[in-house]
Amino acid sequence: MCGQLEVSRAAYYKWMHWEIPLEEQENIKLMGLIREYDECFYHILSY
Repeated sequence: MCGQLEVSRAAYYKWMHWEIPLEEQENIKLMGLIREYDECFYHILSY
């Protein structure tokens, strides 16, 4: 599979065990809240 995707096996296994940093987890939560509010207000929120 790695050969077909042109990805080294080392990179694949590193990706398999990668954990999302805390800052990124917070950003993902905020992104979800922003999308939720946007849907509640029928996409009329500005930047």
